[in-house]
Amino acid sequence: MFALYDSAERYKKHTRAFRSSSQAITNQSCAWQVDGLPHGDYAVMLYHDVNDNGKLDSNFLRVPREPYGFSNNKRGLFGPASFGDTKFSLEESLKVLVIEVN
Repeated sequence: MFALYDSAERYKKHTRAFRSSSQAITNQSCAWQVDGLPHGDYAVMLYHDVNDNGKLDSNFLRVPREPYGFSNNKRGLFGPASFGDTKFSLEESLKVLVIEVN
């Protein structure tokens, strides 16, 4: 499950992604191509929905129980990494991000 955010306000809500998609994992890898994005700042959140229930499962302390990742491979201390830490600038036609999922 991928979510692309184009502003800190959308990012904070985690429910209003600018673009989102689910993609299959093959050979422990997954790719998502997003076409037609205007130049600007963006951030990506993703998680592996291991049990295919459409949500990121967490324990009683709200710590994720499924693998997840953020652009710039950032981690939050108590909660998700901030938009400022995860944002990247799209200034050319092609940008490739590699995000590790833990």
